[in-house]
Amino acid sequence: MSTYEELSLIVSTALLIVAILNTGEIGIFMVNNECYIKEVGEDGLLSHNPKYKTIPGAEDIHCIGKVLGKVDMNA
Repeated sequence: MSTYEELSLIVSTALLIVAILNTGEIGIFMVNNECYIKEVGEDGLLSHNPKYKTIPGAEDIHCIGKVLGKVDMNA
């Protein structure tokens, strides 16, 4: 199985999982057909990058999954 096929399998599996996140957790969200990785805040989805605004909780937000960690490509 190629790396692409493995990644496709992981993404496909992740789309089947319904994630429930608590305030402070980081997830993958879809808003208006665009995907974001954001932190769940009290008033919406928070960005760790100051260039981007908070996405208000009033938006139509779909949680796709929970971020469990990150990969260090230099390790």
